[in-house]
Amino acid sequence: MTQELIVALIVVLAVAYAAWHWMPQGLRRRLAGGIAGGSRRLGASDAQAERIAQAVGAAGGCGSCDSCNACGPASPDAPAAERPLRRH
Repeated sequence: MTQELIVALIVVLAVAYAAWHWMPQGLRRRLAGGIAGGSRRLGASDAQAERIAQAVGAAGGCGSCDSCNACGPASPDAPAAERPLRRH
């Protein structure tokens, strides 16, 4: 029985990690703000809560395409032939 509970806990933690990793960065930041607000209610100072929000919000995947620019330049003026192809 104890082994099954341990395995279940490991599976739940793995699913939570995978969901956090692939979650869009905007949603991850909002949830990190909620976690920081909860830590304030539990007695953390504002500086500690801000550090928690930054640490939790920054963790995860590649940034959900916020900074890799693999889709091409930000300006739609450039013709498709001039855009460099980037591989992930």
